[in-house]
Formats: sequence, C-alpha cells, structure tokens
Amino acid sequence: MSTANFENPGDAKLRYLGNYPDWQKLIDCFEQISFEIKNDVDQKRCEISSSCRQRASDKQGLYYLTVPTGGGKIFSSLRFALHHAKEHELDRIIYVIPYTSIIDQNASEVAKIFDSISREIVLEHHSNLVPEKDTYRNRILSENWDAPIVFTTSVQLLETFFGGGTRSVRRMHQLAKSVIIFDEIQTLPIKIVHMFNNAINFLTDLCSSTVIFCTATQPLLHEVEPSKGAVPYSDAMEIVDYSPLFDALKRVKVQNCQKSGRWTEEDLTKRVKVLLQDKGSVLVVTKANAKHLYESCHGLSKNVFHLSTNMCPKHRKTILDQVIDCLDPSNSKSVICISTQLIEAGVDVDFGAVIRCLAGLDSIA
Repeated sequence: MSTANFENPGDAKLRYLGNYPDWQKLIDCFEQISFEIKNDVDQKRCEISSSCRQRASDKQGLYYLTVPTGGGKIFSSLRFALHHAKEHELDRIIYVIPYTSIIDQNASEVAKIFDSISREIVLEHHSNLVPEKDTYRNRILSENWDAPIVFTTSVQLLETFFGGGTRSVRRMHQLAKSVIIFDEIQTLPIKIVHMFNNAINFLTDLCSSTVIFCTATQPLLHEVEPSKGAVPYSDAMEIVDYSPLFDALKRVKVQNCQKSGRWTEEDLTKRVKVLLQDKGSVLVVTKANAKHLYESCHGLSKNVFHLSTNMCPKHRKTILDQVIDCLDPSNSKSVICISTQLIEAGVDVDFGAVIRCLAGLDSIA
C-alpha cells in the first residue's frame, strides 16, 4: 500500500487508511432505528435482535445465527457485529453474500442507517455494481477493502484466500481483526467445504476474527472428517435459541399442487388469476418459461413485473423497487411478479401467494 501511495499520491487521499469513524458513532446511529411492533412476527424479530445485542460482549470465535426466513437476520447480525467490534476493538465488519442479485438491496438498507455520518461507510465489492456506485474511489477502496463495513461475495472472499496472482491477496490482511458474517451459508458448494472450513478455522484461531454463519438451514460443516477440516460446533455457539422460532415465525402454508402431466402456461395463468383475486399479490418463481408466462399474465393487473439475472443490475433494482412499492402495506396495490430463482436468496418481499415450480426443499424453504 505504501508503494501504491508513493506511485499515485492522489489515490492516497481517497483512502481511509484505517481512519474510520469510531464504532460508538455507528452504534448510536443504529440504535436510533425504531421498529414498530405491529404483530407477533415483529415481536419475535425484536427478541432476536435483543439476543444478538446481549451476546455481542461474548468472546471472539465462531457463532451460528439460525433464524427462519423473515426473522431479520441482516439487522440482527449487524447489531451483534457493531457491539462486538467495539467490545473487542476490531477493525471492520465484512458481509459475505452468495449472490450479486441481493447485495444491492442489503447494502443499500445498511448504508441508509449511517447516511448522517457518511455515505461511504459501506463499501460494495462485487461484479454487478450499478454505475453510480462504481466510482473511482470505490475501486481504490475495493483494492484492499479499506472501509469499516464491506459487502462482498463468497467468490471475492475465496479468491482472497486461494486465488492466484497478487491482486486478491492484497485484501487478506483486512480479514484479520474483523467480524465476518456469512449470509445464506447453506449455499456453500459442497466441493469447496474442506477449503472453506480450513479458511474459517485460520481466521478464528489465528487472526483474531469472529465469524458468524447466518441461515435458516445450517449446513453440517462441523460433521466433515476432522482431519480434512471441520469447524467447531456447540449449543453455546448459537446466538439465539432457534427451536421455538420456526413455529413462531411460520407464515407460509406449503401445498403440493403437482398433477399428472405438466402445468401448461394456460394453467399457470388461470392459477395466478385466481390467487390474485384472493390474495392481492402473486409471485411466480420459475425459469424455463418465465418470459412467456409474464406475457401471458400481462392483462391480469396493471402491475405485472418480470425479474431475471439476465437483466443489468440497475434495471433489476428499478423493477424490484417498483414491486416493493406495490407491496407496501400502507398503500398496497394488486401486483404479479414472474421471477427466476434470484428472488429466493434473501430478497426482502412479502407476497400473499407464491407459485414455485418444482424444486428442491432448500428452494421451497
């Protein structure tokens, strides 16, 4: 870094160089957020958040945040991380998210909290940055994750550990003395489990870092062969008591609607029409015929949208914002969204009904 600053003195002025706002300032901003408790689900979210606050003063190491979908993992884990970083004088918080399709939404929500301090508290580093965020300073800071809160992908983190060349390894020292949160950890590919586990053990045992695995369905990373790398696990490492949460946060009734033969496009359109009249909002998750189904449903409502990973990030974010606006409980509108699987990975939306084309249980969960 000293060499880079010597060669490009102008770039040195764009770097934080570790001079971040005090953790207490960020904590004060976060704790000012007020969540209105409207129902039992909101009450459970507050209880989860409170548990994270209480456990934040615990010793460093590996933790598990096992919370059902809709339990508010992002904000609860952030609360833990902020207080934990202050307690142990750590350098930064790193969110590791598997899909670029959901980083935008999560990072934007977190960045809003700290706008009163600076718009550059949160650094995004991934391949799908929208142009207004892909600034020259963002690129400079991304070279070595020089920011107090970083949102990145699993790919970027694994390249930091195992990638060839010298570019990615510049970020490796920033993983030390950090809180590293892995969201949707169940998406970790099986073929890299041993590499991943050894990296986690290195971070927690030797680098003074704290790691949190967040998901509704924890993978059994602690049950792999110990000689090849198994992460530790005990009940004490669970941040919240998750056993009663799954019943308390249950808001979905899953129905098996398979039939002999396949569902035609016409069948699906009729089903969407019935559900729309009954529930007011319908999400269809499919891949093979998403575009054609979107066209077929176009006359059923004034608000019919299509989401796909084939869209450019800015277009996808614009469409998602319009969908969320239609779902606003204070001014809800009839809405249909035909989406590919991208919407399943942590996108914060609440539909009255969902049609999911046949998939594995993890997708249904």
